[in-house]
Amino acid sequence: MAQIFDDQKISTADFLERVNRLAESGYHVLISEFFRYFRLNQYLDRYSREPTAFVTDLEGFGEIFREEFYDNIPGGILEALSQLFTPGTVLYVYTQGIPFTLDELPVEDAVRPLLALLHGRGQIEIVDQDPSLG
Repeated sequence: MAQIFDDQKISTADFLERVNRLAESGYHVLISEFFRYFRLNQYLDRYSREPTAFVTDLEGFGEIFREEFYDNIPGGILEALSQLFTPGTVLYVYTQGIPFTLDELPVEDAVRPLLALLHGRGQIEIVDQDPSLG
């Protein structure tokens, strides 16, 4: 969310309205300062074994699969993705109403087999944005 606020793509009031709607629908919402999803998942795994879902847009999804983001990790992108996609973890990719297929997602060819594996296991789901959430 920090990037969204930096880019001024969303107002604080709009953001809080989305959080409130999710909470009113029975979802637990966590707002954190973790920059990488896999680090947040590591943190959550320390305190709960419940399934975890992450929600991102196409741009955020592309960032998760950028290999250079993981240069400082001994196992690189493989280690990071193994820590993100633990059993029970699902990543929902909202296309904001734009029809997309798995092949059109913004990832490099070298990591497409990982994407296909995770999608086949049901850990990556492509969904349209819920119009009620704006």
